Amino acid sequence: MNQKIDQSHQQEALNVVMLNCMIWLLILILAGWQEEPLSGGYQLQTLASGTNLIWGTIISSFIIGIFHVFNPGAILIHTAGIILAGLFPAFPFVLTRQLWSSTGLHISWNFPEGAVFGYSVSGLRTYRLISQISQGPELWTGSFFCPEAGLIVVPALLFG
Repeated sequence: MNQKIDQSHQQEALNVVMLNCMIWLLILILAGWQEEPLSGGYQLQTLASGTNLIWGTIISSFIIGIFHVFNPGAILIHTAGIILAGLFPAFPFVLTRQLWSSTGLHISWNFPEGAVFGYSVSGLRTYRLISQISQGPELWTGSFFCPEAGLIVVPALLFG
């Protein structure tokens, strides 16, 4: 009997985990689906048509950083990190002129960052499978805001 109850509790816990992961996956898919067409689809292309592709990409990334200034706990250093991170999903669009890869990259960055590894996603706490605390200088770790707001992620962005 106790074994049956334990199995029931395990199944219930698994269902809660799966439901929360699915909800946050949906939320982050919608966020990526909304942000990439706006930044890469409209801003980058419009700015590039008025200047050139390099300046359009840079200015578009600054706009992305400015949009994230109002996220919970954002400070100037976080905005700088978001500006650099904004360049990352722009590159697939620059190379292919299609948004699907940029949108997929955005989603596949945010979901594991938040729901799996337990970091904040641009200052927003999500459901998380792993609970951790960033330690070290905020300049390097991005602190509680998000890893891409810290210098530790710059090599990964450059490599990517």
